Amino acid sequence: VNYKQPPDALAADLHTKCPEGVDVYFDNVGGELSLAVLRCCNAAARVIVCGQIANYENARSTVYPDPLPEDLRAHLHTLGVTRTRYNVLQHYAHWPEALQSLTALVHLNALHTHETEVDGLEKIGAAFVDLMKGANVGKMVVKC
Repeated sequence: VNYKQPPDALAADLHTKCPEGVDVYFDNVGGELSLAVLRCCNAAARVIVCGQIANYENARSTVYPDPLPEDLRAHLHTLGVTRTRYNVLQHYAHWPEALQSLTALVHLNALHTHETEVDGLEKIGAAFVDLMKGANVGKMVVKC
């Protein structure tokens, strides 16, 4: 789903790609995309909130995650949808096992990532702005 679409197109695209609704959503975007996904949630769906990059520039936003519109909050409550914050530090005890598994996947060339690379420390400011605008694909890397 292209999160940069207007809200109406985004909702239509989600309904096309998720015709049976959403059971699990790992939310690291926030904003209109998350609101559209939440409106597609099935009963007892689970939402894991890990980030809200769409809201980071919002000067009004002082709570995390941003409060939901009242009608959507009530709808999700009726459906029994849970929305939980995720913090990787809560799982620190699993780090050695995760590192071993991920290292094995890297050696098997079975773990693929996408990165946007920018050459030159002098471009770090522009890279950061592009990151906040969502102009990158995957991780933003500045090579010095």
